[in-house]
Amino acid sequence: MKKLYILIIILLLIFLAFLIWKCWFQPTRILLTQSEEELPRTYSVFDFKIPPITVPESMLVYQTLPPAIDTSFINKFSETFKLNSEIIEMDKYFFVKNGDKEAEIYKEPGTGLVKYTDFSQIGLEKNISNLPTPEEALNICQKFLTENEFISTGEELFSGSQYFEFAHFDNSGREIEKGKSSISVGFKYTIGDIPVEGPGAKTTITIGENRQIIEYIKMWREIEPYQTMKTIDYRTALIEFKSFWPPEASSRQMEQVSLLTNVIIEDIYLAYLTRTGSIPQKYLEPVFVFKGYFLIEGEHQERKIKSTEPFKYIVRAIKEPLD
Repeated sequence: MKKLYILIIILLLIFLAFLIWKCWFQPTRILLTQSEEELPRTYSVFDFKIPPITVPESMLVYQTLPPAIDTSFINKFSETFKLNSEIIEMDKYFFVKNGDKEAEIYKEPGTGLVKYTDFSQIGLEKNISNLPTPEEALNICQKFLTENEFISTGEELFSGSQYFEFAHFDNSGREIEKGKSSISVGFKYTIGDIPVEGPGAKTTITIGENRQIIEYIKMWREIEPYQTMKTIDYRTALIEFKSFWPPEASSRQMEQVSLLTNVIIEDIYLAYLTRTGSIPQKYLEPVFVFKGYFLIEGEHQERKIKSTEPFKYIVRAIKEPLD
């Protein structure tokens, strides 16, 4: 059984390497270092659970603005989290530290990150009995954002909550303690009615002992309209999406396949894409988002293979490159 798991992992790595090759390289010829008989014949089939989406002929591209960070903002932020310490100006951000409490406020053009963390509490493996319920945690966070408008866009949309859970085991592997030490509440953003994807468009607030906020992370860039640009059509986006995967199997190839990748597409939509808030980004451009899961099934070297994984793939939606 262990050997089978190892083989599955190796084949998944081969498959991922294939995807990376498809995304970054376009060789005109492949020289195999081993015979074709030694390689599994891998093909894909695509199963769309939703109908084609309507794509506008053009969409607005946004450009980012420099962070609206000044002395007043930094002082308010420090007071809000009771830092009351010296503000240190770094190359890309302002830094404030008071014992185990730290804050980073990014100022570099194209970035959008404001962060506070109490390192004595975050990730604590200690059971906290008085944590709020998910509903209570959401109310605490919404009240906090309302009372501190200077760090809120006023357009945060609740995206979910999650407890930080831990477990301790003895040398024999027997569980001796488990619990919850905090709860995090997430918020997402949209531009109009279009969702914003990527790590650079979210706010996360974590609540710990005595219902105190022990971490606040906001990733969001101020933006303004830049230019309306032509989009690719749905069919072109579909072709690009399929190019990420092993070749689509024909009827004849289905009879010869060794490994078959069943790609199940559960959702397709348009969104704007962001990078993480600490990395400069000049534009927010529209993209196609394909979501679902893939199932690899077949046989290789007389071993049965079956593995399922979720996926989210991004396809650029505008025709022309941005400067």
